[in-house]
Amino acid sequence: MQIKDIKNYEDLLDIVYDNEELIEHGYKSKDEQILIHKELVLKIVDFLKNIKLSDTDITKAIEVLFRDILELNKNDVLLVKESYVFIKQTIKKLPKIDESELESFYKSSFSGDDVKELFLDVAELFIKEYFTDRHMTNHQYERIGFKLIKKLIAQELEKDFLCAKDFYVVFAEYIFNKNLKLIFDLIAETLLKEVAFSNAEVIDFLKYYSQDIIVVNGKRYKVPELEAENGLRWNVVSMLAMVKTYVKVREFISESEENIESLNAEIKFLYVDGLSPIAHNANIVKEYAEIEEEIKENANNIEIVHDSLKILKTPEDIQKTNNELSVLKKTRDELKREKAATLADKASKRTVANYEKLIKEVETLQRDSKAKYKILEQNKDSFDSIKRALIKALVSKKQPV
Repeated sequence: MQIKDIKNYEDLLDIVYDNEELIEHGYKSKDEQILIHKELVLKIVDFLKNIKLSDTDITKAIEVLFRDILELNKNDVLLVKESYVFIKQTIKKLPKIDESELESFYKSSFSGDDVKELFLDVAELFIKEYFTDRHMTNHQYERIGFKLIKKLIAQELEKDFLCAKDFYVVFAEYIFNKNLKLIFDLIAETLLKEVAFSNAEVIDFLKYYSQDIIVVNGKRYKVPELEAENGLRWNVVSMLAMVKTYVKVREFISESEENIESLNAEIKFLYVDGLSPIAHNANIVKEYAEIEEEIKENANNIEIVHDSLKILKTPEDIQKTNNELSVLKKTRDELKREKAATLADKASKRTVANYEKLIKEVETLQRDSKAKYKILEQNKDSFDSIKRALIKALVSKKQPV
């Protein structure tokens, strides 16, 4: 049996997290032993019976549940009884690594961009896997959110570095603590982006921070608030329209910039000898006109020299003039060939039309982006206020009152 086989699994998780005091870690003073007390086991069994599981499947579901929640490995012993669940972990102590060694590895392996890229990947994975796919509740997040983020960091590190597996866990803890502000800035940013695109699970998650006081198992708790520096309290309703506007405008600008870059590359491909097709053709027209003038002048010279033959008397003068006439005619032929080659070098009408079309597209995108930038600036302070308030809430927990 797998998690996906258990109907309403998230509701089952809530039962466990709402009764976590019934999970006794360090049972009988042994760190590796955990006891799940009878009251919690009975609540879980009742839930599983209500979703029509057989006794055999109930036992399997309980094992799947606690192996997932407690992140047990295959060698950990899990014993399911009617009145309790007993767990004995194969504890493996993590190696003690000097902080200076961690710092040295960090400096030699990560630039500022590398760290941001790593945490952006982690933030996106965290939101997708635990919010969108698994519908993590706020109670689950407050209890194990940090742990899950560190786990994802370790998994991402394992893709890029060849180290002992235990090192990833220790190093993930180190860089999580070192970059706490950056991590939650990116998580908050990713959550708000999901809000902008109407992710129902994320919107439901954020509604929690508008509740003020909640009651859990008869106990009253104060919920973290989405409170700005000026004391203004944000809630999902008040921030929804603004976040949608800001994020979608920002996405539009980003996409426009990418499109402009792509279009400019296409435009550059149409250039000839560093000139646009239009400028190149203007040069061709100018060069063509100059050749036309030379041909005209050459024709006049040929006519003059040809007419002079009629009045020449001596064989020497006639020969000399015929030689001159031959040179002029040769020049005429060269000019005609140059004229034809010049026309052949002209950019086609299709190329010019394509160039003009691309230029108009770039100008339209630039004009639209300029208008969108104004909207972005108008909403930036509010968006930043919401994000800072969300970061503060994400690193906080409900407090008893």
